[in-house]
Amino acid sequence: MEQAVADLFGVNIPKSITVKCWDSSDNPFVPHAEDYKFRLDLLRDYLAWWKIGENEGLYLTGPTGSGKTSLVLQAAARMNVPVYRATGHARLELADLVGHYVVNDSGGMVFEYGPLSRAVRDGGIFLFDEIDAADPSVLVGLNSILDGSPLQIPEKGGEIIPVHQQFRFVATGNTNGGGDESGEYAGTQKLNMAFLDRFWMLTVSYPDKQTEVDLLESLGIVPQIGEKFVEVANLIRQQFLSDEYETRINITMSTRTLVRWVKLALFFKKRSDSVYYALERALLMRASARDREAVQELVQRVFGN
Repeated sequence: MEQAVADLFGVNIPKSITVKCWDSSDNPFVPHAEDYKFRLDLLRDYLAWWKIGENEGLYLTGPTGSGKTSLVLQAAARMNVPVYRATGHARLELADLVGHYVVNDSGGMVFEYGPLSRAVRDGGIFLFDEIDAADPSVLVGLNSILDGSPLQIPEKGGEIIPVHQQFRFVATGNTNGGGDESGEYAGTQKLNMAFLDRFWMLTVSYPDKQTEVDLLESLGIVPQIGEKFVEVANLIRQQFLSDEYETRINITMSTRTLVRWVKLALFFKKRSDSVYYALERALLMRASARDREAVQELVQRVFGN
């Protein structure tokens, strides 16, 4: 059924613009809708792919914690679209996506379909997170699916699963598939060009300042203080992403880490050092001594003593 994008996603556009949604269902793979603010530029490109992308996949690339996966999940939640997820890693095999035999309760063997097989068979989104961490030779085996060909499962007697008309393939990665030039995303791979050619590309950067200030205000932080938290986050990101700084920071402040920091600061607000105490627990405990010192200097510059 068609629904107005403005009402569905809470964005300020003409109500004549609609998107086709799935009928409401009890499918357990439909994500839970959370309080989420959609960025209009990203939503516009995402829905353009949804409407006219046909058999082509969508590859969302951007720094860690920028909102790649949450965009897909929250859009799917509002459209009642099930999402079947997998995460890339060096030892991932095609069988992890397609399925394999497992021992059942009675001691027999039964075939358990993987997330890709379920999405191809039943329709919905196959969401492959951190796809650039998977072995490129494994990913090449997915080319035929992205061309609209049926999925064949040799391990199950050559079973052939026709591609559901509402099957969609979405991938996320910290790189654009061309390899990691920054050295910050260990284990990422340079992906096959023929594979990448089957995807639309969408770059997901960190939200703009006002978007994050509004998000923090919804947590109970007054805008004037929220701006300080966001300023620190952006200073950390600049030093993480840029080569112009003499001392590069090797950690970054994602939006989810920013939210965690603020929640902790509110929880420990009776402490005189709540901002610093919360930051330790939200981010700095996983940082090197050098990075901890650099971040603390940024916080002191913005918040003072």
